[in-house]
Amino acid sequence: MTSAKPTIAVLRGGPSSEHEVSLNTGEGMLAHMDTERFLPRDVVIRKDGTWTVGGAVCATPQEALQGVDAVLIGLHGVYGEDGTVQALLDASGVPYAGTTAEASRIGMSKALTHAAVAKTLVSPVTVAPRTIVTPHEWRTHAQTCAALVTRDVGFPCVVKPAQGGSSVGVTMVRDGTPAEMTRLRDEAISALVAAGEDVVVERYVAGREVTCAVVEGVEGVDIRALPLVEVVLRDDQPFFDYAAKYGGTTREVCPANVDARTARAISDAAIAIHTTLGLRDYSRSDFIISDDGSIVFLEVNTLPGMTPTSFVPQALAAVGISYTDFVTHLITRTLSRGATR
Repeated sequence: MTSAKPTIAVLRGGPSSEHEVSLNTGEGMLAHMDTERFLPRDVVIRKDGTWTVGGAVCATPQEALQGVDAVLIGLHGVYGEDGTVQALLDASGVPYAGTTAEASRIGMSKALTHAAVAKTLVSPVTVAPRTIVTPHEWRTHAQTCAALVTRDVGFPCVVKPAQGGSSVGVTMVRDGTPAEMTRLRDEAISALVAAGEDVVVERYVAGREVTCAVVEGVEGVDIRALPLVEVVLRDDQPFFDYAAKYGGTTREVCPANVDARTARAISDAAIAIHTTLGLRDYSRSDFIISDDGSIVFLEVNTLPGMTPTSFVPQALAAVGISYTDFVTHLITRTLSRGATR
């Protein structure tokens, strides 16, 4: 007999470098699903791309999705945030929460995102000087690329994959001394190129890091920015790297202790980024409030982390919305859209 409850699959894991974080996001979604109303299905995608349900291997993703009424995507990084799994779900006719395939593809790319939103952002919000290095350019013109970093970006700079999150693969290069330029060439860029990554080299901006989540349809509001969350690093942490994010060594303040004008500028920018990129349901944008008072947009997360201690649940709690209520909201919103084909 078919259950009267809608079956809701939570996809987690995946083949990206953020596999472990994704497992935790999906676990949080499952733990906060209202089982009086919905029947959860835990779908773990292994690092090799194999889909499993309850530990049993499925021959195809479609087998794992059989009988599913809606999907919550707890994946992060490539496959989950670059539009791949969204396109698969579209082809399977299963509705899902979060951004569509094409908008996910753009949002996942730091280069495409910045190109799309640069003209949308208004003072005091801006973007830092940056350049993109492709594997082909690096293999054929490494010395020229390094020179362009010095000319167009400057130091200190941050080297990171053009796609990806959780600060995986991020390196800071402090100055243009021979030792640091060797790190730039032989460690930072070369390591990402060896993995087939396009590389973003961006000017490091000192300041306070804050993040702003945007949600749609919550409490009847078409789109709203949630309270800012500030990341307070230790003095010996130059930036919010993977260890800082998940090692429990930082302090997070919500709502962030910023003046009303700055908070409004960041909130407006986060909404503008969300709408300009055509994102859906929820997103989270990261910013630096620089020491000179300007605000620098870093990147957008189209599927932000949803562990119980992640930024989005914190910001929701600050306005009296529980994690369970938000998961219910995402599910009902997705079910109302119906099948995608």
